[in-house]
Formats: sequence, structure tokens, C-alpha cells
Amino acid sequence: MIAAFLTYKLTKPGPLAEKDIQRMQWGILLERMYQKASPKERAVLDKLTTSG
Repeated sequence: MIAAFLTYKLTKPGPLAEKDIQRMQWGILLERMYQKASPKERAVLDKLTTSG
């Protein structure tokens, strides 16, 4: 019974799953932007993402 419940929770898309998908899409978009950026722009992006 517990295994069936956990399987249902893991396979059922919910708000958390939608947020994860949205984060993945943003990550792909940011990666594409980073690849197209000039070396100077990449340096700025690196500073923004590593400071914290």
C-alpha cells in the first residue's frame, strides 16, 4: 500500500513538478544565452552566478 502511494505521488504531476519543469526550461534558456554571449558578457554572468 505504501509503495503504491509513493509511486502515485512520484508519477503524478503536481505544482512542484511544474515548478521543476519551469526551472529546467529557464536553465536551458540561460545556457543558450550564455553560449551566445561574448567573453566579456560571460565574465559578468559568471560573477553574477558565483557571488552569493
